Amino acid sequence: MSTTALPPSSRAGPDPGFASGTDTILVLDFGSQYTQLIARRIRELNVYCELVAGDAAVGDIAGRRPRGLVLSGGPSSVYDPGALHPDRGIYDLGIPILGICYGMQLLAHDLGGRVRPSQSREYGLASVVVDGDDGLFAGLPTEMPVWMSHGDVIEEMPEGFRAVAHTVNSPVAAMIGPGDRVGLQFHPEVAHTPKGMELLRNFLYGKCGCSGTWEPQGFVDQTVWEIRQRVGSEPVICALSGGVDSAVAATLVHRAVGDQLTCIFVDNGLLRRGEADRVIDVLTRSMRMRILRVEAELPQRPQRGHRSRGEAPHRGSGIHRRLRGGDQPAGWGFLSGAGNALSRRDREHGGRYLRRPPDQDPSQRGGASPGHAVLSDRAPPLPLQG
Repeated sequence: MSTTALPPSSRAGPDPGFASGTDTILVLDFGSQYTQLIARRIRELNVYCELVAGDAAVGDIAGRRPRGLVLSGGPSSVYDPGALHPDRGIYDLGIPILGICYGMQLLAHDLGGRVRPSQSREYGLASVVVDGDDGLFAGLPTEMPVWMSHGDVIEEMPEGFRAVAHTVNSPVAAMIGPGDRVGLQFHPEVAHTPKGMELLRNFLYGKCGCSGTWEPQGFVDQTVWEIRQRVGSEPVICALSGGVDSAVAATLVHRAVGDQLTCIFVDNGLLRRGEADRVIDVLTRSMRMRILRVEAELPQRPQRGHRSRGEAPHRGSGIHRRLRGGDQPAGWGFLSGAGNALSRRDREHGGRYLRRPPDQDPSQRGGASPGHAVLSDRAPPLPLQG
């Protein structure tokens, strides 16, 4: 095992500052396969958006000062034991709320309406007919294709709500109530709802009053500023794998604190040929990061006969011994602890976080990835709700 210290960078530039009045929409995540896609669509409409847990405390939600909330879909029925429900205090915040699929059923259930199982589960393309409007369907045709994925329907709307759209199987495919509370039984965020972006735009701009001026660069500037305020003059360590997540994290921290950052890149031999050298070259030549490269070679396993094909090599590697010894970098224990906590969380949730699909609409790719329902006219044997 050998280590090579690579050249340091220059100090990052002055604080760029950021606007404190950015419009923010919060998406409450109830486990839908499309939750991250909802957030992406909102950002594509130039409105800043964050994902939060479906049962987040109302105080935490209010503290972010959102312009509106979106309740995502989910795999449960509102009556299922253990089904995730929002903090009831969100309905007292006085801000617009959009419920999508399971989120619409939550709106109905929590505000005094009734939800029941549908006689025929609706999954796939459907034709929605607009019966009325309050700005939500402004500029849209009176009949249009939408994507459905649900097994429950609204039997009785809460007081003050009225149906503004229906399908053959859903008498209440869209509803609008007091305080700009809106429910959609279908999914406006997927590509199979062609007018979905217009619906989201009408909610964001018309109901929430968003200006649509946010740009991704604003998020970068704000994140860099926050990192700089939190770190101060302290040194920072970053475990660099060569993947997208750690590279982006390292880039943001480096932009904020410059030479205070030291990245540790462990070349364990599992990357593609030449990839480790390319990662180091890009980050040191273009970004001028300080990187400690560790060449980690697994020792030979003691010979106890021939190792069976596919058996994992001995894991007591030199890099483990070195970083657990007296020369381990400051802060390494914190990183190890965070990794253990993440693994524990994945175990507790049955691997749900490992299976969460990427923030991408599967219908816009060549095929569906694991964790995605296939967006086609043919419903799978066991469709996911929400």
